[in-house]
Amino acid sequence: MRLTLALVTLPLFAAYGAYVLVTGYLRGMWRAGGRLRLLALALPCPSCGEANPLDGRWKCRSCSAVYHGAVFECGFCGAGASFFACRRCGISIPLRRPS
Repeated sequence: MRLTLALVTLPLFAAYGAYVLVTGYLRGMWRAGGRLRLLALALPCPSCGEANPLDGRWKCRSCSAVYHGAVFECGFCGAGASFFACRRCGISIPLRRPS
């Protein structure tokens, strides 16, 4: 009886294990894709297509300091940014992929 039960449940456990491995792999690739997007030198505007550099002169929305560097984090107060404006049309460009 135990052997029969084991032979019946074994394929179910194998299918579940394959499901967990595949979904974990896909989730990891999705997260890596979001990070690779931010390793680029510029992000395209979703509206006009203008390539907007991620490094330059920025004004912090938190402390109002103007600094040179990456848009991701203020060099003075350390506040992080979640978006920035396109240089051509002014639309907001998200730094993270929408979930």
